[in-house]
Amino acid sequence: MLFLRIRNVLFLQNKSKAGRRRRKSALHGVAGPLMALSGKGSMMKKESDGISLDSRMVEIGQRIKALRMEKGYTSAEIFAYEHDLNRVSYWRMEKGCNMTLSSLLRILDIHQISLQEFFKDFDD
Repeated sequence: MLFLRIRNVLFLQNKSKAGRRRRKSALHGVAGPLMALSGKGSMMKKESDGISLDSRMVEIGQRIKALRMEKGYTSAEIFAYEHDLNRVSYWRMEKGCNMTLSSLLRILDIHQISLQEFFKDFDD
């Protein structure tokens, strides 16, 4: 009886692994064409993980990183921790991923600069 239970458990485990492989391979052919449709012209930068970033967002992220570096923080993680920010969200902001206006304002408040100062020399 114990042998039958073990055999059934092993059979179910193998069956579920095969199902995951089938689901993965079924989605494999769809991801490429969907990514190709997401590009929006010359303003977009293609990242290695398939996410397109607007070059203006990347520039905003670079400015946020420059502000952090000017304060003497070499690590984004330490900066985020010391200012009670989510470290992953902050890292994404520095990379130019989508961010909310309230998140940007919070960063600018930490650095004690205004929106006008931040965007002073911003090129379109």
